[in-house]
Amino acid sequence: FTPTIPYLSNLTGHWITEKEVQSEEYWIEHMLKTVQFSGCAKKILQHSNVIFVEIGPGNTLLSLLQQHTTQPLK
Repeated sequence: FTPTIPYLSNLTGHWITEKEVQSEEYWIEHMLKTVQFSGCAKKILQHSNVIFVEIGPGNTLLSLLQQHTTQPLK
């Protein structure tokens, strides 16, 4: 499988690579290690034209993203 839409790895905090997607070791580590939300948030907030979708009750995603930017998010 090769991803056609770029996405961030919450294992590394960086853009996923084709090698990672195809690696059994990557997915084992993905299930066992700590999520790197902060690295992903910093990386994605470098882009000016992004949309975040919060699914579910509350505003957890918004609250966490607000900690990584000085610009107000809605």
